[in-house]
Amino acid sequence: MGSRTLGFALAILIAFRDVNANIAVPFASNVTYSKLFLSEMPLALCISLVVFFTIRWLKKYQHSSWMPLLIGAILGASTLIRTQSISIFLAILLLAFLSIKNHKQFFKSSVLMLLSLIFVITPWLMRNYMASGGLTLDNTISQIMTMAIRWSGNPPTDEVFTKLETESEAE
Repeated sequence: MGSRTLGFALAILIAFRDVNANIAVPFASNVTYSKLFLSEMPLALCISLVVFFTIRWLKKYQHSSWMPLLIGAILGASTLIRTQSISIFLAILLLAFLSIKNHKQFFKSSVLMLLSLIFVITPWLMRNYMASGGLTLDNTISQIMTMAIRWSGNPPTDEVFTKLETESEAE
């Protein structure tokens, strides 16, 4: 997919990006928090793997029925890191629809990818269902509370983070 020189140049650019992000931390403390800050590199790795495997799969889709499973599983992991990454699933489906001429093969691959994505995120969905009573990937109240705390400068007064009885603050 590229050369050794291109890979080295991209690695240097990524390293500089991280250095600049770390320098900017004191100035961005009111718009970000550690969950977002520490999830960038793992999410970038997951998305890079998804793009790499999607390109390989679409080039030789007749030969691999396991590749959609792998792509769906990595997308599920990236969804657990940041929920916005699930939108990549729709882009992959569109690319697959345009690339795969056999509609039966497209449907089979799409279902496999969706099943593996669901398989990866199901434990977290079950945990959240037991804790909050709803099927959610993320607690929007906690996100809103985090932004409110950052902008108001006051400590939180009520416990709004949903957790199970067996969970503590350390988990």
